[in-house]
Amino acid sequence: MPLEIDLSGSALFVHAAAMANVIGYLIRDQLVLRGWLLLGTLLYMAYYWAHPATLLWEAILWGVVMAAANLTMILIILRDRTAFWMSEQEAALYREFQPITPGAFRSLMGIAEFRTAAEGDVLTRDGEVPLTKMALDALLNRDMIEKIRSA
Repeated sequence: MPLEIDLSGSALFVHAAAMANVIGYLIRDQLVLRGWLLLGTLLYMAYYWAHPATLLWEAILWGVVMAAANLTMILIILRDRTAFWMSEQEAALYREFQPITPGAFRSLMGIAEFRTAAEGDVLTRDGEVPLTKMALDALLNRDMIEKIRSA
């Protein structure tokens, strides 16, 4: 019996959903990948809704759960990549730390505090590792951040 592929009606939702998922799986950028997978999930849900024989409520329910989980992660990734939720003071300091992501900077700010040095305060000493270097190293090593927080 030859394979017949239905390219009409609600079956188009399945084909479009599958293609969206395949495209998503071929993308390395987490945000774009999740966008394609979310589209695929929504298209599958449209198929489950438009299915001619019966509504597939279980599949629709789990599609909603998967879409919500994916959307949550999309928002987390967007928050990590943007500086929108920084105070003016944090944003000004962040501009000096450009090699790191806004999310990594927020992690650093979670263990930091702003202080104004008094005249005569020593900020660095010759031969010692500057605090800025330690801060950047901490950003690259989240275990170090946890150790600092628990100290």
